Amino acid sequence: MSPYRASSAEGTRNFSLMHLVTGALGKQPGRYSTMKHATAIAQLEIHASNCENNAVIQEREGQYEEAANSRSNAAEYRQAIEALQAA
Repeated sequence: MSPYRASSAEGTRNFSLMHLVTGALGKQPGRYSTMKHATAIAQLEIHASNCENNAVIQEREGQYEEAANSRSNAAEYRQAIEALQAA
């Protein structure tokens, strides 16, 4: 069994960002409440933390390219969180 969380996978990251951020920021205005922002932010926090944890494991294993990708993904999640918090 792999020690990595699923959120580090490219497909999961893309779906999560598109689904959580575009939905919460108003592709359908009025449909999402402040509570939905809180839910999206919580999910993005989980994904960001998973990516950060994965990066540490990947670096320890010498998988530097994957670690850099995980750190990049985490940074994108953090940007999405900031966007939701500002909305």
